[in-house]
Amino acid sequence: MSSMDDKSLLTYPVSKIKNKAKRKEIYSKQKKLKTKLKLKKRKRNKIEAEQLGEESQKKVAKTQDNTKVKDETVVDPEDEEIKAEEDFDEFSDILSGKITPKIVITSSYKPTKIMYDFILELMRVIPGSSYYKRNKHEIKKIVKECSEKGF
Repeated sequence: MSSMDDKSLLTYPVSKIKNKAKRKEIYSKQKKLKTKLKLKKRKRNKIEAEQLGEESQKKVAKTQDNTKVKDETVVDPEDEEIKAEEDFDEFSDILSGKITPKIVITSSYKPTKIMYDFILELMRVIPGSSYYKRNKHEIKKIVKECSEKGF
């Protein structure tokens, strides 16, 4: 086995070797030889390209972003019509920060301690929010009262 030439070593079926130590040794030799051959090929190609006067160009990896086909249905955010629509949108004042929204948080009929903790956390995170204790009120009545109060 040690007297094998490079070509026969590359094509030798390693899986047919029964001895584990010998199989591992032959496999590692094959791997080293493959990497040496790849390096030689790369250097040879580079030299040939330089002799021909071509610049060696690095290959760009194909990704989802650079292979994406442009979709015509997607709206350009810089479009003047879209900007005008956003300026007259009913939520434009809220999104621009001119008005802080009033938000009502309510719970189920019988909230647990975990639910109260969650509501407190929501009130800390969401500015301008307030808690409305539900008791046995229906949601429709709560919505009606809140809209009358300007929420």
